[in-house]
Amino acid sequence: MTNKKHIATISFSVFKSYIDARKEVFHEEEDFINFSGSKALGSLSDVEIAEAMKAKVDGKDAGYVVSCSGKGYGGAVSIALGIDEKGEIKGIQITDCSNETPGLGQKSSDKEFNGQFVGTNASQDLNVVKDGSGSTKDGTINAITSATITSKAVTRAIDGAFQFISSLE
Repeated sequence: MTNKKHIATISFSVFKSYIDARKEVFHEEEDFINFSGSKALGSLSDVEIAEAMKAKVDGKDAGYVVSCSGKGYGGAVSIALGIDEKGEIKGIQITDCSNETPGLGQKSSDKEFNGQFVGTNASQDLNVVKDGSGSTKDGTINAITSATITSKAVTRAIDGAFQFISSLE
């Protein structure tokens, strides 16, 4: 039997992890303006935008924090992104990849993989490559070995976040 104290503890834990993710991906934020919830994205229908917030520093627009997810091998892979006013990723955190295969798709939360996205921007066509030739400069991302579906889920979610932000402007 679940009691109210247990539910409150879980809710606080989820909320705290969300706040921590927001701070991780957009370090200088002072204030956020929330945009409305989910929005299906046409050709990227497997991407969900859970939340988008405009970040402000010293009262000026500084970029966005976007919580989104893409369909991975075992289910949704959830991401928090910090994107600056120029459309460049400042930070990324995989907030949930628990449905992905341990030791494979769950490696999407490792900085070695998700750090490749930092510095990419909305003008790039992000693509996953399996041969290790990935480069932030040309928007190619090295796939996680034996977890290409998860790698593509993260990449599609980021493409969806870029599209969502451009639809706001």
